[in-house]
Amino acid sequence: EVAKLSDSDLSSFLSLTVLKGGVLVGLGQLVFLAFSAIQCLSEAKVEASAEASAEASAEASAEADTTSDLDPDVELWHSCRRTLWSQTMLGIMICIVILSRLVSGMFPHKYVAKHVPRIEKIAAMDLNLEEGVTALALFLSIISGLFLLSFYGVEDDFYSGSKVQQTCFIVFFSLGTSSLLISAVWKLLVIRRDYLRGAAEENQSPSDEQELNRVKELHWIWPCLAVIMTTLYSGSMIFALTIVRDQTYKVLKLVTMSFTPIVVVSFLICLVAKPREQGRYMKFGLYLHFFSFAIIVIATLAVEQFFIDDGKPRYVFMGIVLSILLTILFRYALKFRAYIGELQDEDLHDFLVRVLFKGGIQTLFTSLFVEFRSLKCIFEDLGVEGGQCEANTTGALYISMYLIMWWGLQMVDESLPPEWRNQKLSIQKIAMMKLSLRRGLEGVMLAFMAGCGVFLFALLGTRGSSTDTVLNVGWCGAIAGVLCLISELYTTTNIRARRLTASAPPAAAPEEVVEGFSWWYLALSALCSTILLTLCLLQAFSYESSHLTGRQIESLSYFMLPVVILGMIISVFFRPRANGVAIKALYVQFMTIIAAEIAMVIWNFERGFTLGGWFTLALSLLSCAAFWLVLKLRTLAAQRTPADLSEFLCFVLKSIAGGAASILYFTFEGVACYAQDKDGLNQLGEGYECRNSQMGAVYLSSYVVIMTASSVARKVVPSEERETVLTYEILAGMRLKWFQQLQGLMATLTILASMFLFSSLGVKGDYSVLFKTIGYIGLSTTAIYLLIDILTLVSEQRRQPAAADRKPRMSAIASERRLSISKLSGDLISLV
Repeated sequence: EVAKLSDSDLSSFLSLTVLKGGVLVGLGQLVFLAFSAIQCLSEAKVEASAEASAEASAEASAEADTTSDLDPDVELWHSCRRTLWSQTMLGIMICIVILSRLVSGMFPHKYVAKHVPRIEKIAAMDLNLEEGVTALALFLSIISGLFLLSFYGVEDDFYSGSKVQQTCFIVFFSLGTSSLLISAVWKLLVIRRDYLRGAAEENQSPSDEQELNRVKELHWIWPCLAVIMTTLYSGSMIFALTIVRDQTYKVLKLVTMSFTPIVVVSFLICLVAKPREQGRYMKFGLYLHFFSFAIIVIATLAVEQFFIDDGKPRYVFMGIVLSILLTILFRYALKFRAYIGELQDEDLHDFLVRVLFKGGIQTLFTSLFVEFRSLKCIFEDLGVEGGQCEANTTGALYISMYLIMWWGLQMVDESLPPEWRNQKLSIQKIAMMKLSLRRGLEGVMLAFMAGCGVFLFALLGTRGSSTDTVLNVGWCGAIAGVLCLISELYTTTNIRARRLTASAPPAAAPEEVVEGFSWWYLALSALCSTILLTLCLLQAFSYESSHLTGRQIESLSYFMLPVVILGMIISVFFRPRANGVAIKALYVQFMTIIAAEIAMVIWNFERGFTLGGWFTLALSLLSCAAFWLVLKLRTLAAQRTPADLSEFLCFVLKSIAGGAASILYFTFEGVACYAQDKDGLNQLGEGYECRNSQMGAVYLSSYVVIMTASSVARKVVPSEERETVLTYEILAGMRLKWFQQLQGLMATLTILASMFLFSSLGVKGDYSVLFKTIGYIGLSTTAIYLLIDILTLVSEQRRQPAAADRKPRMSAIASERRLSISKLSGDLISLV
């Protein structure tokens, strides 16, 4: 059947379906799952070492040796059986999905595309039998996959655990696997039937299809499901807080509170499901739904705390105030519901499908992923008796709250017609810092809320974290999110009031053209470089104080180095066409970084770390060569047209923001290991138990910075104008030049090193020679990859012909088939 495909379909099948989807992405996901055993084994080794030390101190090691019948390594693997089973079952589900895509890929694309359930049809429940089965199977498989993913890295013997957990494990795996198999077989049979019949897709014009799928309201089944979920939630909350009074009460309350974000998402979907129905009966039903859900739950919690706190009325007063605030917020929500109903049919369709339904489903599944990840503590048999898992579940609730707030911000912004949204934040305004004070503060608070969410997410996989720390960080992020929501509501209301009272629509604002970044970015980058130089000098001269020890200074300098290099990227392209103060400041900042690296070289040699000293010295020389090549790229960027330069600078800012978010996540994951000790984060950098996690975060952050620099360098010269563009077709035929083969080898080693290092985040362990070697190998391969990339770009630009003789731009299909390590890394995490 594959041999009967046309040349274009056969090329797409072999390059995109087999090579990209099967070999690169599919095999990469399976390899990534295999590294979970390394994480569990590292934790087991640390705990076994601690237990052996305790036994030796109690002079009972001899008895322990005589009573043990198993090899220590075998016992360690037995303690990771749950992780191994989770890895195996998730791998089986991934294999089913990959095989289904491979088999369906042998048919022409027009037959396969007809049987993919679209989000518009799911929202309106306009599905045939085959599409309904596929959508239901997809939902069940996602739930099963998230449940199995919660066992990822769990240290426990699966066979000696709870029978209830084993039963749930097998049931969820069977449910997910059978759903995928039934859906895949059914879908393939239907596609094959249409293919044999020769069904054509030209029976319906695109305009008629678009008119047929236009959604003006969600199907009634979605509000009904929301009402059922909120009713069950309120009933279980009342039952847990008023009737049950034993250990089951804690478990039931914990499970009920875990479902709070899911119920809130369902309630918001129900609220805006039918925005054009504004009758009195509809409003009465919405008010009844609100009071039966929110007010009753708050009243029940307040009464429970009233009896627990010996009759003190403060919780009752807090419950009354919170109920009043929620009622006022609900009134505003009804007003915005009416605004949404006034949108044009096309805008209403886009809001209901893309923002409300699709955004709500994404928020729902992301909250489920966070909730299942927080269950790792409970699955490791720590239970809820000692309160060791309270911080995990509380942090998951706060993260879900942040996700719902972000979704709410999107809904408020999209409630305006598209032509009215000229005052919203744009990347051009952020690049030039042309923001009002309120808009600037809103951006800062939004970034702060995101930082709090990343910090709490890093603590979800730890044990024994401080509940007070989670509560303090959670409340700070929640307050920042509420302030952002209030600011967005104020802006939207003002825009609507001005547009409704204006006699004529205002003229469209001209598109912003960015010629350079604001001086604030250069000042922030220079400040980070100065801090790094100060830390490295303190480290080189062995400075210590009562507030900062030598190891803490060393840890801070390691964490600051990727941040400084990332800031250096934005300093290079600060003002590409300016050669005055901007270029002088760039040289001064680069010399600051070189001075910091030389200080680290001196420190390594003084401490006897010969390998680290020579490696840091080589890194300094590579930095000089990379800086000389980057200046060439800066000159090339200055030669672009104003519109292309503005687009390039916006891309640079987006890349810097994405890299900074990744660095922040890796840093929090790295320091989360210290949160498991009783002294918490005060012991940052001290001891050796968490050095693996700390240095793994540093190496991963460095890889992210170098890959960000590579993507920015590739953007200087558009891919349409380059001579050597790597595509999946070229890779499938192995028609590679020598430097592309070398880059492929470097990228493969970097990805494998990243997977190994990522599995060590948050795990206790000493900074072993193997770990250090893998980190150095990954750093070297990534640097070589970047240098080859920049050298290729510079050499190609020198041979670039005149503008009249250049080749035409590549088509959109060819653009989708280009291969880069950043796109491949994004595909590798598509499972989550």
